[in-house]
Amino acid sequence: MATVPGSIEAYRTAIEQTMRAEFERAHRATYPDPSSSDQQIIEVVRGFYLRPGRRLRGCLSAAAYDAGTGASCGAPGLRLGAAVELIQAYLLIIDDVMDQSEMRRGEASLQVLFEREWGLSEYDSGMMAVNAGLIAQHLAGAMLADVEAPAEYLVSTSRLLHQQLVRTGFGQVRDMTNSLGEDVALEDIIRGYELKCAYYSFVGPLQCGFALAGQHDAGDDCERFGRPAGALYQLRNDVNGLGGDTLQGITGTYADVRGGKATWLWQHAYQHASKADKSRILSAGQQKTLSQNKLRELSGVLVRTGSVDAAERLAEELEAVAQEAARTSTLWDDVFAEKLCALVTLP
Repeated sequence: MATVPGSIEAYRTAIEQTMRAEFERAHRATYPDPSSSDQQIIEVVRGFYLRPGRRLRGCLSAAAYDAGTGASCGAPGLRLGAAVELIQAYLLIIDDVMDQSEMRRGEASLQVLFEREWGLSEYDSGMMAVNAGLIAQHLAGAMLADVEAPAEYLVSTSRLLHQQLVRTGFGQVRDMTNSLGEDVALEDIIRGYELKCAYYSFVGPLQCGFALAGQHDAGDDCERFGRPAGALYQLRNDVNGLGGDTLQGITGTYADVRGGKATWLWQHAYQHASKADKSRILSAGQQKTLSQNKLRELSGVLVRTGSVDAAERLAEELEAVAQEAARTSTLWDDVFAEKLCALVTLP
């Protein structure tokens, strides 16, 4: 077992440099003679791919490869990380179309960009974004296929990656079909979070990094850490910004309740709400905008039902489970374990 240098996040600069180089190489290799309109699409995909982000999945992939080989920012691991980040970009594009999101990473989502800057209809803009996402997805596949590693390692890595993405797809289906107010168990929502977030954000990158390093028996340890870590990541996203000022954060969580999705936070609130408060929650999902008074009403529902406190308690439990899994693994050393623990620990 080898110690990974620096923190997991320390890979970010190297990952971003590799992302730029690999995107240029991959698109030229797969489509060397684009027309001017084709080139416009390439630039849109490139721009979205390189928008600022944590690069968590790419960093985990590269770090796991280094942990398995003893390398320090090894090129195969970085190239794997670049491919994983392009898949992340593809999934975000598709997610934005599904949720009709207007913003992503501080800029317009792609379907909004196509509508505003290309003059396309709302429907055509969404479909153009889907096609841009498909281009990103298959460019990522081309990137991965060209990583310099033994063929059997690449096959194993690719198989694991696609297995995790299939799970992610089923997680998205759950996200769309679990409706707020229906008889959806909170435990089922957490399982949905594991499918939607954990496998492609934590389990998959770790498994793929170790598989590319030739360690094909890493699955159990990666799942033991990654599943609670991913559920925790999604749960914290649900309550992000609520903290000490619930009203300040309610506009962010409203994106969840607007579509009537059964997130853990709002489903807990609905299950513990009075009849009047249940009506407030459901009616919010039927409105495009909310007045400050309505925002205060929803904030009051979260307070009265104790849902924020309950979510924070569950987050602490998930954090402890993930940390225990990281520290008891025999796959990686204690230093790498603490790097993983840092990813799930709030400052």
